[in-house]
Amino acid sequence: MKFPGQGSSMKNAGIVLLYMVITHGVFGGTAVNRSYSSSILLRDISYTVILPDDYEQQVESGKQYPVVYLLHCATCSKDDWTNGAEVQNYIDSAEFIAVAPDDGSGRDSWWLDSPINDNWNYSTWLAEEFKPLIDSLYATGSSRELNGLCGHSMGGFGALHNLIRHPDIFSVAFSIKGCVDIMPYNGKYFLNTVLGDQSTNDNEWKAVTPVDNICALKNRNVHIGFYSGPNDKFHEVNAALHDTLEGCDIEHLYYTNGEDHYTVPPSSMEDVMMFFDSVFTVSSSVKNPEKKERTGLFLPLQEKYGVPVIYNTRGRRIKTSQMSHCAFGKGIYFISSDSHIPNKAYLHID
Repeated sequence: MKFPGQGSSMKNAGIVLLYMVITHGVFGGTAVNRSYSSSILLRDISYTVILPDDYEQQVESGKQYPVVYLLHCATCSKDDWTNGAEVQNYIDSAEFIAVAPDDGSGRDSWWLDSPINDNWNYSTWLAEEFKPLIDSLYATGSSRELNGLCGHSMGGFGALHNLIRHPDIFSVAFSIKGCVDIMPYNGKYFLNTVLGDQSTNDNEWKAVTPVDNICALKNRNVHIGFYSGPNDKFHEVNAALHDTLEGCDIEHLYYTNGEDHYTVPPSSMEDVMMFFDSVFTVSSSVKNPEKKERTGLFLPLQEKYGVPVIYNTRGRRIKTSQMSHCAFGKGIYFISSDSHIPNKAYLHID
């Protein structure tokens, strides 16, 4: 096990770490900016790791953290996750590590293996090189149950695509206003530079589009979440993905809001991070049994408020009264609307 700043290589994966750029504290977590030279992509890749403030102390006691890989949108960068969505504000309470890579491609990689470009195997890179690198540097839980993917727009596509392609490595994905069906967009969003023209490469396009392949995840014990809304340009394809998941009888969280496509407000990012936390809570409770009793963003309500509570299937204690419906999927999630509860909490019903 290596800690930040220890060691400079991972020989078995052919990866050479170039340097750590900067480590700085931010509200809620510590951001570590690093860069290395990828042997699969043959280019330098920069990335940001956001750690809970007490990371080093917890690791000394043997704690292993779940990891969420944050995939940026087209023409965006890794910095959007901290500068706009403010992921770092929720890391301490959620108790997992977030890792935001920059694709280094001119930022239009689509996080997939291109059938027409050399050295453009981003899906292979993510699963076979980048994740092992992170596991070698930080105290992570390497099992699929403790590894997730999250992305916005192009990154939302990438999160679901890589969950479909690597269900033995990742178990959870959340797409934020993602382009979950690329078939209507021939000639747009840099897709042709990655997949070729759809008129001649139709099979290659269909092979990677999430809505056409999502049913392969049935009975794979995965957790899927996504949201869109009427002001999002990808709203129709997200609604179609919801219908497809319903038809496949795959449990998922889907909701809508009034956001435009291009921004991810911190309040929305908080909901996304809570989704991952609710999934990881039970998965990591064997190694971290204190998760059900911790204070902070997710409070054990019975002791604090003296109200009736239950455990949901993710291990979260929440109040059962005054719950509002927020999802339309198999296995229904709710968000607490009780004014006495300071923050939202998810309830899952089988």
